[in-house]
Amino acid sequence: EEVMRSCGGAVQGIREIPLSCIFPEVATNDDGAMADERTYHNRADGGFVYFDDGSYSAGLERWDWGSMMEDKGSTAGGKTYPKSMMASLAFPNRRRVWSTATLSELSTAASAVVGEGAKGRVEGVACTVMDLVRPTSTSKESESAEKSDTTEDSMVSSLPPSIQWKRIQRVRMSSASQPWSLPRAKWECKLESSEGEGRWNDATNSHPVAEFGESTMDCWAFVECMPEVDGIFGDIIADDGHVNMHMVAVCSTSNMARSVVRHYDTNGMLKAVAFLDGMLALNEDE
Repeated sequence: EEVMRSCGGAVQGIREIPLSCIFPEVATNDDGAMADERTYHNRADGGFVYFDDGSYSAGLERWDWGSMMEDKGSTAGGKTYPKSMMASLAFPNRRRVWSTATLSELSTAASAVVGEGAKGRVEGVACTVMDLVRPTSTSKESESAEKSDTTEDSMVSSLPPSIQWKRIQRVRMSSASQPWSLPRAKWECKLESSEGEGRWNDATNSHPVAEFGESTMDCWAFVECMPEVDGIFGDIIADDGHVNMHMVAVCSTSNMARSVVRHYDTNGMLKAVAFLDGMLALNEDE
């Protein structure tokens, strides 16, 4: 839901669907009714990073994973909800995937991948996934809200299959030593070609759209600490103890893939966020 300014009519922020959709066991009131507490995002939240197609990533600017493995959550509307990081991945046909993982599980995974001798390790993380459909501008009043038929856990026991990323858009500070500030960050875009690696250029608003019909969404969340200097953030990594937190969704019909990745340094400071757009890499006999 877009939240408008009281004067001027500009969009001030967005309000997500109720947290009861993610944590129903927490949000149930004594009378059996569900609480209606909703997460609010706007530009004042430095950990909220949004992209030109409507996708976004929301999480901490500073992530102290060592002390958050047993996080007690935060209170909202009289309820204590687990603290979490979330991503909203936009797909064609007005669909989006809303993925949420608790900070306690993410922090446990992050502590594992940065441990001694763990470089290159990848840890899957359980997350709650919702496959949502946005209403059209001509929807009836009774159909004006986003709809979702299912809420399910991600494939925590496995990692994503091979994906060929065609377009990578990222936002980062000009220097790895600078503290995170989204209004001052630099936006870049990289288009991969079949002939070889692409080059980082200033980000543009072009975003190719492909159509697909009814389908399910396969989703994953995982944390990694990769030692090599290549990859999405290879040219800006300033230390060996960095952590990348991924949230990925793949359409089962079109094989279209989307992902957001948050990059933290060894001190847990957010340094960059990337949005990836690509296709599932199929074997020749598929």
